[in-house]
Amino acid sequence: MRAKKNQIWFETNLGYEETKDRLFKSGLVVGDDQDFGRFSFKLKNFKDYSVQITRGGKLGTYYPVGCSYEPVLESLRSFLVTPEGEQAEIFDVITHSEETFH
Repeated sequence: MRAKKNQIWFETNLGYEETKDRLFKSGLVVGDDQDFGRFSFKLKNFKDYSVQITRGGKLGTYYPVGCSYEPVLESLRSFLVTPEGEQAEIFDVITHSEETFH
């Protein structure tokens, strides 16, 4: 049975390929899946969290109920880059849902 998770999605200016490459080179990515313009992965120190980036610049995380998304976001921040290789910005929360199955 899948655990209940919260999810939050952000609008960013990240470059999909550039961010994906930086994440792979970091050695922090444990498992990954790529399909239809979406890269899904887990981080070594956050195995109960799932993260996704999209070709449209969106960043999402699914995180355990009762926990915060902020530690995983802080761990990712330096690896989120624009197509030009500069530090990406996180603009707005697009959606924040609690207790979904993932």
